[in-house]
Amino acid sequence: MLTGQYQKDYYKSRVIAQGKQVEGYDKVYYETTEDLTPLLALDFQDKKVLSVLASSDPVFTARLLEAKRVDSFDKNRLTLYYYFLRKWSIKYMHELLPNIFSVKWMWTCIKSVKPNSPMEHHALMYFLNHLKERTNIENLFYDIDKQPEGQVIYEDVEDLLPTIDHKLSFYNFDLFEPIPEYKHYDSAIILNVLDWARNDRTKLERARDNLKVLLNPNGEVYCSNIVTRDLSMEEEIFSSAFEKENISDSKSYVYRLK
Repeated sequence: MLTGQYQKDYYKSRVIAQGKQVEGYDKVYYETTEDLTPLLALDFQDKKVLSVLASSDPVFTARLLEAKRVDSFDKNRLTLYYYFLRKWSIKYMHELLPNIFSVKWMWTCIKSVKPNSPMEHHALMYFLNHLKERTNIENLFYDIDKQPEGQVIYEDVEDLLPTIDHKLSFYNFDLFEPIPEYKHYDSAIILNVLDWARNDRTKLERARDNLKVLLNPNGEVYCSNIVTRDLSMEEEIFSSAFEKENISDSKSYVYRLK
């Protein structure tokens, strides 16, 4: 049975599945829409990393690159539930991506789950309720055919199985809004989050200030620019606290805390 925030998430997701908009919630990306291979050029080994959760692929990538700890954040709480569905797909069904288009597949997967944390139990109840109410699970996701094709650094479930049971730490916050001071990190993976500022100076300044608080000295922020926007305002705002370095042959770049 879902209660409190988890019950709220479930009811809000029902509205999303009906094609309506809900403040603070949104559809989820089925898989990464970005090229994550440039992350191979960065050193995550034994580092504490904060990663946007999104499709879960950034978190999986940081773990695979031997980060000491990977915490996640997202302004959309529905990404939290999808993380566990990705985990179950890999762990129990031996597939990198869940078959959200098949009710039979979903039931088989859900019935295999053995939760090992309260959060995972709530995620199980979330999907179980959706299946019992015959929610069109597919409607909780952005149209796959209309999304850019991303790229990951792993080829099969065997690559991810060694880390799939790592405990998930999740923070629900918007990088463009004032946030409490959380733990401190050596690296942050925010991908194209800054694209969503739409060159709003206030939002970019808040993102800069939040990252300054979250990062340890010399901490780095991994970013990408998939919409090929003008970065001049962003670079000017971030230059007061960060140095920018482009990653060759990609749309990715890194801000390093001065």
